[in-house]
Amino acid sequence: MKIVFAFLLGLSLISRLNPIHAGNFTVYGASATSRDVLAVDAGIRGGEVVAKVVQRLELGFEAAPMVLDLGRRLLYVASLRAKEGEGNFCAVVKLGCDGRMELVGKSKFQHGSAYLYQDRTGKFLLASSYFDGDVEVYRLDGEGLPSERVHHHHVGRDKAHSVMVSPDNRFAYVPYVKDRNGLFQYRFDAGAGKLVPLEPVEAKVPDGIGPRHLAYHPTMPYVFFSNEQQLGASSYRIGCDGQLALVDVEEAKGVKAAKGLAASDIYLTPDGKFLYVPVRDFGEGTQDTVHAYRIAGDGTLVHIQKVACDRIPWGLNVTPDGKWLLVSAAKGNTLAFYSIASDGRLAKVHSLEWGNMIRDVIVME
Repeated sequence: MKIVFAFLLGLSLISRLNPIHAGNFTVYGASATSRDVLAVDAGIRGGEVVAKVVQRLELGFEAAPMVLDLGRRLLYVASLRAKEGEGNFCAVVKLGCDGRMELVGKSKFQHGSAYLYQDRTGKFLLASSYFDGDVEVYRLDGEGLPSERVHHHHVGRDKAHSVMVSPDNRFAYVPYVKDRNGLFQYRFDAGAGKLVPLEPVEAKVPDGIGPRHLAYHPTMPYVFFSNEQQLGASSYRIGCDGQLALVDVEEAKGVKAAKGLAASDIYLTPDGKFLYVPVRDFGEGTQDTVHAYRIAGDGTLVHIQKVACDRIPWGLNVTPDGKWLLVSAAKGNTLAFYSIASDGRLAKVHSLEWGNMIRDVIVME
């Protein structure tokens, strides 16, 4: 899972409402270890980042991906996999005007979810299963709660790592990592919530890439992927028929692909100029890094920086003003704040200890 900002009331009015925070934004994370979702009050005060955990809400399952319904102010949090005797769930959390969380529902899913995404109409919730390889679509009722499963798709392989609908809501793409290396492409039926395979259904992917998460360019017909095994990033041009054509594959310079190394998330700055991909080092921990890339007008990528991270950087988000990158370190137990310079380069300015195995980050301003 995605960073989303909702411009709420002015700071002075928020303070009069006696909220749990009085900062510039609230950050939400879900911990697989403590099986809860937490809220962080964060802001820039006196030129410095100030952040603290202000609320924890118990979920009772191994929380992993999240997605936000901004209009309804609902946060969806899904389980990665069910423990013995448990089911797979998707919790629905209501976010108050003060940022406070309230659990309003918990729906059962057929499979665990490595990724959640809401279609552009807000009527459907899409989920991909890493362990089973299934892609599912659930209808959302009038209150925003998941109801019946309206679509299920499986291509005969596991390790489906994400699913995301295109900005025009017409197409969806599902990448597969590791030995299942692949990228599948669909037309999205926004009326029925179904994925209709394109012909061909599988886009051409170089061997050993392992496309993992994706991000769309805000103004041009390009989609970008973090490459779990190759460690860098790739770009594709989206045709008018939804077919993807490979444009570029760029490495994570200064880090060589090796056992124990795996890229994770991907995020673009709102202006579409820069993108970021973390590399996780499950071995000695010396290569935990985030890599910055400049996006050219033709969709090609230029590596511009490698910067050190806390242990196992997993989830990313970029603020809409393009000034801050947030990085969740799953084993370092931290939420780190990096300033983004005008040339896309990063500088770490703050690190908050907030919880173990937090894989996703959502922000509301």
